[in-house]
Amino acid sequence: MILRQVALIIAVLVIHSSFVFLVTGVSTPETPFQLKVTPALVNRYTAKNMTLRCDHNPGVQTEISQVFRIRILKKSTSGWSLVAEQRDNENSPRVTGNLTASATVNSGVSGAFLQVSWLDVGEDNFGVYICEVLAFDISNRLASVPSLELDIHEFEFPTEYFESLSKETHDTVIALKKTTDSEIPSLKKDIIGVHELVDTIHQNQSSILSQIDKFETNQSSLKSSVKELETRVSSMQSSLTICETKLSSLTQWPEGFYALLQPKTGCPVDLAFFRWHSQVSYNTHRISIKFRPSQYFQLICVLTSNLIHRQFHTDSWPNGSFCINKILSKPCPDGFSSGYVTFDTEDTDYSGYAINNVATSVSGPNLQFCCQKTGSAESPIELPTSSPFLLYRLGGDCQTVQGMNVTSQVLQFNTEDYSNGDSVGGTYPDIDRPGSVIKFNLCYYY
Repeated sequence: MILRQVALIIAVLVIHSSFVFLVTGVSTPETPFQLKVTPALVNRYTAKNMTLRCDHNPGVQTEISQVFRIRILKKSTSGWSLVAEQRDNENSPRVTGNLTASATVNSGVSGAFLQVSWLDVGEDNFGVYICEVLAFDISNRLASVPSLELDIHEFEFPTEYFESLSKETHDTVIALKKTTDSEIPSLKKDIIGVHELVDTIHQNQSSILSQIDKFETNQSSLKSSVKELETRVSSMQSSLTICETKLSSLTQWPEGFYALLQPKTGCPVDLAFFRWHSQVSYNTHRISIKFRPSQYFQLICVLTSNLIHRQFHTDSWPNGSFCINKILSKPCPDGFSSGYVTFDTEDTDYSGYAINNVATSVSGPNLQFCCQKTGSAESPIELPTSSPFLLYRLGGDCQTVQGMNVTSQVLQFNTEDYSNGDSVGGTYPDIDRPGSVIKFNLCYYY
């Protein structure tokens, strides 16, 4: 009977200790998107196919209407590192490390998800994870929605603890089995010793239970501190989203359809166009005009889609004195006047051509412009300053742009030497025409 009580006490302690190594930090219903791990108890020696999934928490109401990017990140000593990412313009998720992923974005909130799986579980799988969703709300405003942090700990089996705790009782049982009737007097003394051992175990049990109570109290306090920290982090992330939105509003090119000459540094960067490399912001085209002795190419940057443009760009061009390239199929932005310059290219074996959004395809290529002279070139105007860009000069002086340096440059075209038919019309940039040459005066901002 005594041995059964000892075994029962040991079993209670083992069962209690086995629940210490659980996964903590699973997203609560307070966030629109949740991050979950499967299986819930992870151990590198037994777990296979560990899976992390970020999806909508159906128990939380949200104003998010359309998701276009989901990322799963892991905390490291230097910050947050990317585990997997899915964007609406990519066919499959981008991943880091030896894992597989599946996802659906560019859909309603309920159908959006990002899931990653590891075939084998190792040390690198444990740590703190978070899911970040970039989306539009019902008012077409950009929103960054994070999940709560998910802290994955390794579940440890208490085998060694069980063996250590039961060794003394096990030895006593073996000794009892070897006793005989002739050893009963000695056995009675041993029974008294067992009683004393049981009393000691009861005392130890009380001490252990007291320590467990203290641990649970500390754990409750720790959970409260973690909850407070999560609230602070959420507040900081909300503030960061506001700052990013404000920054985006400060680095946007004005609304309208137009094109800019491309400097050597590439097309201008516009942070509002978060996927500019995927034909939503500026696309690169060529002004291709054939001259002797070889073809001449000038790259231009054309705004080819106005969908995202309408979402973010609400400011008109500032008043000033300068010109930009006109999109043939579109009107000039408000406040601009149109004009053109026509090139008379070589008559023999060097007929000119230009096929793109800013020049007509005729024997004499025709470039069209949008120009405005609604303010003084000396009065600074606000344009994005995150990367260099080019404007055509108008009125003899380069327009001053706040926060940018400017230098003058020349773009020269050699045209027909005899009976030259170069022509201009409307409002066009400052050009020089010494003989059979057309020189455009440019302003390079950096």
